[in-house]
Amino acid sequence: MTELRTRPPDPQAPPIRRADENLGTGRGVALLVAAVALSVTASLIATASVGATVAAPAGPASPATGPAAEPATDAQPVTAERISRDPTDVGEPVGSRAPTTVTVELETTEVRGQLADGTAYDYWSFNGTVPGPMMRARVGDTIELTLRNSPDAVNTHSIDLHAVTGPGGGAVVTQVAPGEEKTLSFKAVNPGVYVYHCATPHIPSHIANGMYGVVVVEPEGGLPPVDREFYVMQGEIYTAQERGVEGVLQYDGAAMVDEDPTYVVFNGAVNGLTGEHAMHAQVGERVRLFVGNGGPNLVSSFHVIGEIFDRVHHQGASEADSNVQTTLIPAGGATWVEFTLDQPGDYLLVDHSITRTIDKGALAVLTVEGDHDPAIYDGEFPQADPQAAASDGHGQASTEPTGAYAPGDTIAISMSEFAYSPDHLDLPAGTYTFVVTNDGAVAHEWVLGANGANDDNRAGTRRLARGEAQRVEVTLEPGSYEYGCHIPGHYQAGMRGTLSVTG
Repeated sequence: MTELRTRPPDPQAPPIRRADENLGTGRGVALLVAAVALSVTASLIATASVGATVAAPAGPASPATGPAAEPATDAQPVTAERISRDPTDVGEPVGSRAPTTVTVELETTEVRGQLADGTAYDYWSFNGTVPGPMMRARVGDTIELTLRNSPDAVNTHSIDLHAVTGPGGGAVVTQVAPGEEKTLSFKAVNPGVYVYHCATPHIPSHIANGMYGVVVVEPEGGLPPVDREFYVMQGEIYTAQERGVEGVLQYDGAAMVDEDPTYVVFNGAVNGLTGEHAMHAQVGERVRLFVGNGGPNLVSSFHVIGEIFDRVHHQGASEADSNVQTTLIPAGGATWVEFTLDQPGDYLLVDHSITRTIDKGALAVLTVEGDHDPAIYDGEFPQADPQAAASDGHGQASTEPTGAYAPGDTIAISMSEFAYSPDHLDLPAGTYTFVVTNDGAVAHEWVLGANGANDDNRAGTRRLARGEAQRVEVTLEPGSYEYGCHIPGHYQAGMRGTLSVTG
């Protein structure tokens, strides 16, 4: 039996990194539009000398102008709206229809959204999600796109579409101030998968804050049918606070210039496509993934653990390669991959520059259900059995709701990528048996300490492999506790919970 005693929380927040720049007020919309009209390259040069047109007081930074943004001083956990785009929102396949006019409406918004558990970030977005909507057309279509900037926005925004043939890619004619809207039209000349992003100076700042998406231009006759399609896009988040700090985090332009992201994410959030937001499919189904890389800086080494891509259209090319394990996606690039699912289980989508997955949050899960085929893949797969773990006279794992426990109860804790269920408990003081089960795909642990203390005054499990369970008996005194997984990167990815004990 382990006794835990509380101690006052550490008042010192983890080291905070300040940006050494902020978006300047600039010298007017005319200079901005003139710079963009010279081309995106010219606009980048112009930005360094004149700054941006409009700036939030503590907003994203131009790397050459203005004072530092003031980072948040508190580290209190916060909740915010989910901004991760639904990966199943892929639109309707084109099929064999004739060319037509496709109408698209986008609104640029500046929204506070959930970056990780207890952590929020002020995103800039298309239609309120990261990435923005996936546009879908066919070769020969004319796309009429209206870009509206929310009247609640502070900054000017625009759109540069890599599917456009013409100087500026659309950015020249879509510099839209708050409350304004503009329309452009372009013909889809080439098939493929193309990134779009904001191209208002400072361009990297707009991209880093979430302003990107893809356009799928299908060939004549459409793409071959598959059972399921998903839309996944990688991006980078640069914050003034270190990983693990809770609260509302600020953008760090210096880290962005140094190409040193705090987080690397799929669909805008740390482990944003895991748990209840994981993708789902069935054994025997053929899957197509449209995968983009918003950047603004890193090349993605995209890989699905446990699968081989039957077909990869490198950088969205019409021609495909076969039997590929990992594919490179440049910043501002996209691809699509296809494979058939042979076995049930959880398949992890990762950036195989693997630190970005383990330590920075680039993880998504495809959960596959169906029958196991031992001729293809077999072994001794551990099965979770929390009831058996609790069957030595201490009672069964409780299924009562949070707050309904009493001393002597047995409480079930489930671990997965990268979360606990439940992630908060309210208990009266006393002795409890925790039955901790790893329902995830990789090893995890459950460590309970006073106020999150990672010291000798703690209880917990050993490192549990997939399907393993362990009982831990703990006597709890009144106070606040935190539990977490201390395998490197797991706690930082959000694998932690809290426990409140009353007298």
